[in-house]
Amino acid sequence: MKRDASIELYRVAMILGVCFLHSITFGKLSPTPIYDSVCMFCVVGFVLITGWFGCRLHVRKIIDLYAIGLWCAALSVVLRLFADGAVLNHGFLSEVRSQLWRYWFLHAYVFVMLISPFVNASFGKEGGWRPALPLIFIAFAWSWISGLCPDVLPQVPGLANGGYSGFVLAAVYATGRAMRQLDSQGRRLSGIWAVFIFVLCIVAVCLMPNAIGKSSRAFAAYNSPVVLIMAIASFYAFRQIPVGSVLARWLLFVTPSVFPIYLLQTNAYAIPKIHSLAVTLDGWGMPRFLVYLATALAIFTACLGCDFGRRLLLLAVSRSSMRSNAPRRRPRKPESTTSSAVWPWMRQAVGKWREVAVRLGIPRHEQEEMARCFARL
Repeated sequence: MKRDASIELYRVAMILGVCFLHSITFGKLSPTPIYDSVCMFCVVGFVLITGWFGCRLHVRKIIDLYAIGLWCAALSVVLRLFADGAVLNHGFLSEVRSQLWRYWFLHAYVFVMLISPFVNASFGKEGGWRPALPLIFIAFAWSWISGLCPDVLPQVPGLANGGYSGFVLAAVYATGRAMRQLDSQGRRLSGIWAVFIFVLCIVAVCLMPNAIGKSSRAFAAYNSPVVLIMAIASFYAFRQIPVGSVLARWLLFVTPSVFPIYLLQTNAYAIPKIHSLAVTLDGWGMPRFLVYLATALAIFTACLGCDFGRRLLLLAVSRSSMRSNAPRRRPRKPESTTSSAVWPWMRQAVGKWREVAVRLGIPRHEQEEMARCFARL
């Protein structure tokens, strides 16, 4: 898959937005500002990128994702044991399994991978299984309307709870596939219109809940169409940003750790640390926005450093396996002293003879014959 620097910039911006969102929700400083609702589109933006590039159902990829989740869960338990001196209520493996089960985004993302063949086929040349798309978007709409108006539609267990569902992410993935298909036809949103639509969505998220007497989460949830439109508009806006070579290299270094960063900041060890850091910074008298921003940058840096150990371990394992699987070369036979001393002189003599033969007008075939005679000497 070819990397696009502007999309990688969007990916890193989304994880920074998630860190900012979690610094608010886990910091638990009251009153909660309205801009935590504005950052809800960052989680949707991750899946939108996956839909843009597309994914295929590979068992190896699913195993890799759960291996990352297992690493993050185990690291959380280890840090709680040795850094905080916590006492585990259950065994080590039981705590790791419990932490791994809490990663809702990991399981929902794997669900998207499982149904991706149906979604990809729907956007293929043959048409594929078209009923997959209406069913997915009906599930998305049901999830939002049942949370907004529970008296109108009953809440289904797999579609409720603010959009923490694989069906919701599947609808976002299908939206990304549709955006890529329209882009191949030259139909895309310009940067100015993208910024304009994004600002309108922010206004809607801030004003519409009070206008209709609903909670702000009614329009600022993962299953909200307003949040989905914000993710689409921000995606097209970031695609217009030029990225320099230095920034592009830094982005390519950071982006492999984006998914682990998302998981690491939501474990049982990180959540209390985020709260204590936000309370400490707020006690210094810093403006509330700077408190959340500094907490978000601290979360990002700490999680990136934790994941760097995993990447170094994978690099060491891959290099050792490459060395063990590399074919062994046969040792070259040493050249004799006589041939190494004679051959350079012989090549020079043949070269001089060709120059003289050309000047004397000797035919080419005779030159080759005399050169072979010299070589036999």
